[in-house]
Amino acid sequence: MSSRACQSPNRWDSIEIFFSGTKAGSVPQLAALRGLNHAADLNCHFVICNGNGGTDGEIQATEKWQKQWSIQPNHTWQGTERTIRVCLVGDRSLTPPTDYQLKRLEMLLEALCRKFHVSADSVHLPRDCE
Repeated sequence: MSSRACQSPNRWDSIEIFFSGTKAGSVPQLAALRGLNHAADLNCHFVICNGNGGTDGEIQATEKWQKQWSIQPNHTWQGTERTIRVCLVGDRSLTPPTDYQLKRLEMLLEALCRKFHVSADSVHLPRDCE
């Protein structure tokens, strides 16, 4: 959860979790799959791996998190410049989240909510994780 940039307790006010839509992945693999020039262009703050491309439950911080940058808006994103985005590797129906991914997601959410004072009402989960 640490980053290279200073973390202000008021910087973030919500968290959104979404699926990668892929069977496998890690930060560099997801960036390559999306045709991005650099992993720094990946549009999320954290990736939680499913054992295919990264260790099951491994939490990888992206460059956007390291620099405390906001996510760029797109058609699938419901947040604001103060939303932390977490990507679960998987595509819901074919590769649902592993038990360990969900456990690690819960640990990450607890830590982020505590550090940045994000209320439970401001955490947006995919239906598969509720």
